[in-house]
Amino acid sequence: MISVANARCDNTIDFSSQKNKRVSIAAPGMAILSSVPQEYAAVRAYITTSKPLSNQTEPNKPTPSSNTGSLFNTLGLGGSSMAAPGETRRGLGFLPNGYREPRPVQGSQVGSTGMLPLVPCNMSGTTYHFSEYGYAKLPTEEAQKRQQSLQNQLQQPGCKGVTGAVCLTQLPGNVDWYKETCLAVLNCVRGGGKGLVMWRDDQLMDSLFSSRGSDYQDEYSQPDEFLLGTQVNCGLNCPCWGELRKLLACDDSDACAKKAPPAIVVSSKHAAALYAAVAGSSNSSGVVDARSSSLRVNVTNYEYPYRHYDGTSMAAPHVSGAAALLWRLFPNCPAAVISEGLHKSAEKLADESIAEGSGMLRVDRAYDWLQRSKDCAKR
Repeated sequence: MISVANARCDNTIDFSSQKNKRVSIAAPGMAILSSVPQEYAAVRAYITTSKPLSNQTEPNKPTPSSNTGSLFNTLGLGGSSMAAPGETRRGLGFLPNGYREPRPVQGSQVGSTGMLPLVPCNMSGTTYHFSEYGYAKLPTEEAQKRQQSLQNQLQQPGCKGVTGAVCLTQLPGNVDWYKETCLAVLNCVRGGGKGLVMWRDDQLMDSLFSSRGSDYQDEYSQPDEFLLGTQVNCGLNCPCWGELRKLLACDDSDACAKKAPPAIVVSSKHAAALYAAVAGSSNSSGVVDARSSSLRVNVTNYEYPYRHYDGTSMAAPHVSGAAALLWRLFPNCPAAVISEGLHKSAEKLADESIAEGSGMLRVDRAYDWLQRSKDCAKR
């Protein structure tokens, strides 16, 4: 029997693990990709473009590693880029161009739009006035300036002129998160849109962390780095949900999910790059439509039967897998010898005060040690 400790990438033992002399060996156990039953499977999102976007690079002041804990990794909300300042961001949760991986909108279709024109549009004919649905609150003057600087004259009012295209729209950030999502989907479907890319440049995370001190606010004042999940169904008492169900001719969330176009949430910086990519392709009226858009995108929601988990339950399979591999290579060696090889070859950890046992698993060194030291491995 081998007792396994859960090791981090920096070769220290995670707080979730045992740290005593009964621990035999340590193995990687943080953010390990694991297959899960169908009922625990997730839906992930992706977006491809017909022409490359400008890459998002790591800022000079990198986000601290304190947001890479198990909660953030498991939910897909955090995790720092592995890039150096100035390099394209990369690592868990990042696209090849450095932007955060999009989040799927729950209740939208699992599938792909195919390559379709991307058309910026707003959510109503006026500046986000939702009085017809009982949401009369308008954005602050500062928020209006931000959205105008990005969208300006590119967008179709009320998502008109988007027939056969993918809508790109900003959620205003002053109404309930689900209600805004429902309104965005409703307007896109009304205009004939086949997919939706949405973003929300609000100060949710700033507000959360500012109460904890200036250090948190300085490091985490990047709303685009935390893409919160949302859904199309804003509730039975939400007028938009009733209107959308009529438009899609469906009765409940499951039925509507098969008819609602694929929808995703992207970061504000990703959205800015998308707006920049369609700039200059406006029609004679000064706005971008399905015919004039110079950018095509493919929005995809797909089932993903894997999740990232932390813990000794993730570390132990590394050791059992290493033992199985060695036993396959040296079938004449008994289990006790294979176990001895794993322990003798383990790499010593620097901080022995918190890391008991033989050290970090090294199956390559175990292979070499067995070949040198044991007759059963030489046959």
